Amino acid sequence: MPKSMGGHMGPQPLRDADNLLGLPHLCGADLTKVTLANQLYRAAIVILQLCFVLGCLVSIENPGRSWLWPLLALLVHETQDQPFIQWFSKLEAVYFDACAHGSSRDKRTKLLATSDLFSTLAIDCSGDHKHASWQPFRGEHGVVFPTAMEAEYPPLLCNRMAECVRQSAAHMGVFPSLQPRLKELLNLNLGHQTLRHEPLIPEYATVFQTDAPVQHESHKLLSAPFSQGHHSTEQPEGTQEHKSKRPRKEFKYGVWHTPEQFLTRAEAVVHPMDNESFLHEATKNAIKKVVRTDPLVLAKERLATVFNLRKLTNELKCQELALKDTMHPDVKRVHSVQEHPPFRARPQTAWLLGYGGCFPVEAGNSPGGVASGP
Repeated sequence: MPKSMGGHMGPQPLRDADNLLGLPHLCGADLTKVTLANQLYRAAIVILQLCFVLGCLVSIENPGRSWLWPLLALLVHETQDQPFIQWFSKLEAVYFDACAHGSSRDKRTKLLATSDLFSTLAIDCSGDHKHASWQPFRGEHGVVFPTAMEAEYPPLLCNRMAECVRQSAAHMGVFPSLQPRLKELLNLNLGHQTLRHEPLIPEYATVFQTDAPVQHESHKLLSAPFSQGHHSTEQPEGTQEHKSKRPRKEFKYGVWHTPEQFLTRAEAVVHPMDNESFLHEATKNAIKKVVRTDPLVLAKERLATVFNLRKLTNELKCQELALKDTMHPDVKRVHSVQEHPPFRARPQTAWLLGYGGCFPVEAGNSPGGVASGP
């Protein structure tokens, strides 16, 4: 670095091609950094194995020249899991310059992802613009390295990656949707419908895109390319909104319902106040049990459960203390005032709090929203 920055040599390499897990002479903070990073990479391999088993879309991002790439290949081969190794070898490497996706610097980036997931992002710098400097500078809290500023994805890249994932999910027959919050469900149950709720009947029967304009009384133009003048729904070039999106090249139309279609959909609508789908089936069963069980019998069950819990606590207290002695000091400090051996001893049981105490509900019969024992 320049003398104005203190004349330091900057961060030194911690790995090389012959020592992917770390240089042999490392010590102190550098050794800690490499050790923790290696643990993180091994955890990533475990996650990749789960993705392989479950058939998930995957993506790993790092600078193109990062030592992560040969290290990941090494750790994958260490698993000796041949189907997993073959699956990993078929992941697609996508290279792009960050400035082509909204960044101010030309950081060469690599994505290792499911084949065809992010293929459209492979764009090189066009060379028709200036890049921000990589030179470190002195900030309010010391020397600032621009590499850290490039860790955050620019909005344009986020939008493009999200669109790629949406298209891949659609090919798999998956259409992501936002799950309503509890507050919205409660408002819906009271008959208060807001813009956050899905419409009871969609405004259009279908929505489609086409390269040419269509004139039809049942069609409504929803969006059009910028070249269509006053019919355009795109932001003018040069605006911030325009820079964050890909230019639209097609016309988008909504098709109105016919009266017969609308009537058919209306007859099938279930009013939110009559809809009990927001109650989990297990919750309904738990409520029925409480309502239909004799209060004296229910009280005896709860008292028996509390007695058994206290007995189990005394029996497992020594095991609890031994377990805490093996914990990391930070974790041990958090758990120092917590005593919950019975909950760990019965992992297949959920615990339902009720009037006058609690009683266990076996797995598969627990009320919705009640977590299983740790």
